[in-house]
Amino acid sequence: MAAKASVPVKPIVEEGRNCWRIARANRVSVVVDAADYFHYVRELCEEAQNLLLFIGWDFDSRISLEPGDRSRRARLSGFFLRLPRRNPHRRIAILKWRFGALKQFLIPASAWTLARWAATRAIEFKFDGAHPAGCSHHQKIVVVDDCLAVCGGIDLASGRWDTPEHLDDDPKRLMPNGKPHAPWHDITMLMDGEIAGALAELARDRRATAGGKPLPPVQVIEPQWPEDVPVLFENVDMAIARTRAPYGEVEEVREIETLYLDIIAA
Repeated sequence: MAAKASVPVKPIVEEGRNCWRIARANRVSVVVDAADYFHYVRELCEEAQNLLLFIGWDFDSRISLEPGDRSRRARLSGFFLRLPRRNPHRRIAILKWRFGALKQFLIPASAWTLARWAATRAIEFKFDGAHPAGCSHHQKIVVVDDCLAVCGGIDLASGRWDTPEHLDDDPKRLMPNGKPHAPWHDITMLMDGEIAGALAELARDRRATAGGKPLPPVQVIEPQWPEDVPVLFENVDMAIARTRAPYGEVEEVREIETLYLDIIAA
């Protein structure tokens, strides 16, 4: 019986139709749950040379990136203050959804942290309310020196830390006030190469839409991939798809919806 000739498979992703950009990733790791995510973010922050760019739906300065250490020194608030002290060339730019930030001002410790960050020249904290009523800024991106990026469903917020085991009574799964919280499951991706530069461009564009000051160009360096992060894919093309509501001069984007429909149709 003669074998059938193989039919070339057409890629589903198409720039300008169901995705914004297709870019090459040198290395990719899928990070499952926030225990590893928080740990890797701490490592990336400590290795950054020029710029740490955070785009977040929620952002809680009271959390610890290593929940086993419950000291005040381990909290994100103090960690961010120490980063520029250890490297005066290192800057931190944070963009957070404005509506979700209102609760931060009701917590004295968080309000005090925001005041200290605002007084630190190396840290720029910006609230994002550039969207129609009823919408939210929901991106969760971390970009390190424009050459390494994390993008997915996990943000640096309370109530997120957990391991893939999702134990019933994990003593480390606590809110900042020391009370336990329910299990939480989510994933994100860590990647370097051209794709990181594309995500940096996307993050800078979101900051500009929210009224943030332009960030200076970043000196090109060799990305410092954390030694304990497993590489699952190498030299692959990745697509970035977006959803964006119309607001002011910003046009609506429905790339994610189109991509889902194209995947189903294929």
